[in-house]
Amino acid sequence: MSKFYNLAKFNRPIFQGWWVVLGAILALVASQGVSGTATGILQRPMMDDLGWSSAEYSLSGTISLLLGGILGVFSGQLLDQYGARKLIAIGATVLGISFIYISTIESLLVFTLLTITGGAAGASLAGPLVVNVTVAKWFVRYRGWALALGSTGISLGNILWPLLMTYVVDTAGWRAGFLWRAGLVILLLGAAALLLRRKPEDYGLLPDGVKTQNTDDKAAQVGYQAVVADETNSYTRRSAIRTRALWLISTAYGLNTAAMMAILMHGTAFITDSDFSRSVAAIAFSINGFANLTSKIPWAWSLARIPVRYLAGATLTFSGSGVALMLVASSLNSLPLVYLGFFLWGFGFGGTIPVGESIWANYYGRKYLGSIRGIGMPLTIGLGAAGPVLVGLSFDIYQSYQLAFICLVAAYFVGASLLVVAPKPTPISGVLRQSEFSG
Repeated sequence: MSKFYNLAKFNRPIFQGWWVVLGAILALVASQGVSGTATGILQRPMMDDLGWSSAEYSLSGTISLLLGGILGVFSGQLLDQYGARKLIAIGATVLGISFIYISTIESLLVFTLLTITGGAAGASLAGPLVVNVTVAKWFVRYRGWALALGSTGISLGNILWPLLMTYVVDTAGWRAGFLWRAGLVILLLGAAALLLRRKPEDYGLLPDGVKTQNTDDKAAQVGYQAVVADETNSYTRRSAIRTRALWLISTAYGLNTAAMMAILMHGTAFITDSDFSRSVAAIAFSINGFANLTSKIPWAWSLARIPVRYLAGATLTFSGSGVALMLVASSLNSLPLVYLGFFLWGFGFGGTIPVGESIWANYYGRKYLGSIRGIGMPLTIGLGAAGPVLVGLSFDIYQSYQLAFICLVAAYFVGASLLVVAPKPTPISGVLRQSEFSG
């Protein structure tokens, strides 16, 4: 069995990387069942059944994100050293057990403790950081396309989870919903762990499946030189922490995460409070997933032609514009505008992984990418964790989501501005270790 999954046995080296991308797709589908729309769909039935407030329900998610961000400092370093397989396997186990036990609880305290434990494990061990950094390590020239393809997992998750969870919760209750979450997350993450590998050099290969410079193929030479350039200009954690771009990018994506998580958690309630049905909310989130999916090609195509910081700003601008349109739709009670708003939000959302991960890899190189991404995780996740609970508190105070969603629009536009002004760090000199380039 182990030989079957040894991807280095494939005849064409480029296949190795694309099998890693398949693992990323499966893992990111699972991620949307952990912290995505599934959380929001379960929110109102669970609150109504157990008598909890919106802020009480949201608090555990906020704390779990904060703890996951802190642990990201360590998981990024572990990812560089050991790869994704072990981290994801541990994260899947903790998540699955947490969801199973939550399906039986009555206590807010127990729910909070289990959600914090499972959420922190999901964010730090089996979340997008681990998955996307792994993909970025396998590609240089084709990184944008690989990340775009891998991130279709989020799109597919946003299409499938709302429909599935709405059906399960409406027919069998929220407790059954948590059991379905547990089973599917364990299955998807288990399959992903079998496919994800640390880096191509472990198998005597190079990123993109390129050969050494000793070839007459001009395209192969270009590919090799791109890999060399990435290697020799890879920042260490110590050097990266002194660059201004790291903190600007981390803050921008923290604001993005705050808005994104708040809408994923409270979006269903926002729609139903605007006099639309739960089925409309499920369709709206599926439209978001469809837009997320269809945006991959234009974002990946643009990465080869437009400076990455401008594209990064554009992704958040699209998302903010979509949320603004949701507010208009709520005021006018317009169903077409609801769907259009979710489409625009999803189109921008769809670019945040291929473009966002590309800006990190293009600015800092792939060698120590996990460790560098881990540095900014507490700031990014700290800001992101505040989003759901602040929106929940705002709703509890004003009994309306209007003011909170206006603030989310502002967060998107501020984040977009920070990305546009984030300067690319000055290239550094490095030493190419030939032992790592023996493929």
